[in-house]
Amino acid sequence: MIADSKHLITDTYTSLGLIVGLILVKINNFLWLDGTIKNEKHSISA
Repeated sequence: MIADSKHLITDTYTSLGLIVGLILVKINNFLWLDGTIKNEKHSISA
């Protein structure tokens, strides 16, 4: 049960980080951040 809750919290933080990163890319046109987010997403799911 505790492991499931920690996994859920980790997924929540990851999702929030992706959303914030995508908003920053859209608003500020930080194109370098887009590549960083994509690489981070792949390394997390691997």
